[in-house]
Amino acid sequence: MSWTVLGALGAPGRAQVDERGRLAPAGMPWVVDWLVGGEERWHEAATDAAVRQSVEGPGVVVTRVRVPGGDVVHRAWAVPAPAGAAAVAVVELENASPVPVVAAVCVRPAAGGNGPATVSVDATGVSADGQVVVRPGRPVRAAVAGPTGPSGARAVAMAGEAGPPPVAARREEDGPEAVALWPLPHRTSLRMAIRLAPGTELPPPDDVPGPDAVTRGWTRHLDEGATVETGDGAVDRAVRGWLHRLLLASEEHEADDASVALVAMALAEWGLTTSAVELLGARFADAAPESAGPLLAAAARVTHLGPDRVLVGPGLALASRSASALGRPSRSWRPRRGLRPPWPASAAGSEAWAVVWAELGLHGAAGLADVDGQLEASAALGKAAARLARRRAHRDDPAQLLRGLFGPAPSGAVEPAAGPAYLALAGASAARADRPDAVRDALGEAPARSDEPTTAALLAMLVRRTLVDETGEGLDLLPAPLVAPGVAVEALGLPTVHGRLGFAIRWHGERPALLWELDATPTSAPTSIRAPAFDEAFVRTEPRGEALLSEPG
Repeated sequence: MSWTVLGALGAPGRAQVDERGRLAPAGMPWVVDWLVGGEERWHEAATDAAVRQSVEGPGVVVTRVRVPGGDVVHRAWAVPAPAGAAAVAVVELENASPVPVVAAVCVRPAAGGNGPATVSVDATGVSADGQVVVRPGRPVRAAVAGPTGPSGARAVAMAGEAGPPPVAARREEDGPEAVALWPLPHRTSLRMAIRLAPGTELPPPDDVPGPDAVTRGWTRHLDEGATVETGDGAVDRAVRGWLHRLLLASEEHEADDASVALVAMALAEWGLTTSAVELLGARFADAAPESAGPLLAAAARVTHLGPDRVLVGPGLALASRSASALGRPSRSWRPRRGLRPPWPASAAGSEAWAVVWAELGLHGAAGLADVDGQLEASAALGKAAARLARRRAHRDDPAQLLRGLFGPAPSGAVEPAAGPAYLALAGASAARADRPDAVRDALGEAPARSDEPTTAALLAMLVRRTLVDETGEGLDLLPAPLVAPGVAVEALGLPTVHGRLGFAIRWHGERPALLWELDATPTSAPTSIRAPAFDEAFVRTEPRGEALLSEPG
């Protein structure tokens, strides 16, 4: 099962849209399914074989059901409510076939719950527990309400026995469901607004921004960061989808501190630094000392990637009150907010995770002190981190891979994390690191759309680090190419510890040509630019240039 999260920046309220178009508002006891009555039979999107889905632009999910002669198209997106209090979802049903159909939506209990206590339908829409939750753009023509199940309200509607509204039902043994129906002539559409937060006034659905406007808005947000064209449209769309999810996650406050750290780092590595800084800054004030490790590690990484030093002061204040707890992580460590690794713990147990997070936090604090010019404090924090590193006996523990996510240590040493390791941590099947196409193959197995922000962050960082690998001396471009030889690649605005980077690979017959430009930081020493996957002998220190590389292999 895959799904996409919809929401609007600056507005509470989120919804998941699954691979068949079912819309599930977060925290609500109900979901909204859809079905289509064709001339030959009913088509339930939840079960019909002829259902396809795509994300045709950031923030807009398109699901299609095949009917005789064409498709009925379900589009879903989210916009801020006019009053600005919360987001609302918008669903548009378009009959793109040459024959008339009946369009229907069903408000029914969410998975694993009892559903609302009451449902009702009148001409103006569908209500649950006394609040309008679906407001259509034109009056409901027929409706039915009753229990769920094989002989419930949906079955009655599909049997052609729905009547005129109003109708209502209460919860009995099973939660109630309500179905609203409209005739949908060929080449016409119907919009409806759907509640995502209690108390939100639903606007007239035809008055809200449409899918094209929503896509343009999200594109403007995403284009504030780095952009990439890998030559593989699926990878490029997946990256945009992950970053869309991460921007939404940056405003969701219930995540644990480990997830917050990974989300912030991924945003910063793709140039969305403002969101990363705001996300971390909001956590510093009330962070508990024993769970400060991931926040400090992320703060150092975000700071090293950009010119903004706003996290240094609050980060050092958090480090000051957390240093003792980080230096002595407890065997019975039970962090606040459910802090945990975002993948299954190893046999080393909870103490190993406590130690590695504390170690990362001390390294991060050392990096922040170094940026602030507190060299003695930086050295002392680095030594404390080294003591914790020696304490971990399981050097092959997955926790070791986590350290590679946070970039160079204050000493300049780099601990690489192989691309397939990211995927293993993100829940994808393992891939062999010694195969040149391992990352590309494994990405094909990874979810292109992830509701889980930690997974989205890990996968976004994987792609970022297959574009450029930061070393103590410089930058390795495309260390693990995502595309086959002969395919052009372009990346612009990638933040690195050496400055903001742009580069492109073009092909002249069998030979790749590299163009690069590094907007180096003012205090940066000359940075080596390498492309070892294409030409092991190639090294340049000029901040910009172009070169024809050797013919591969």
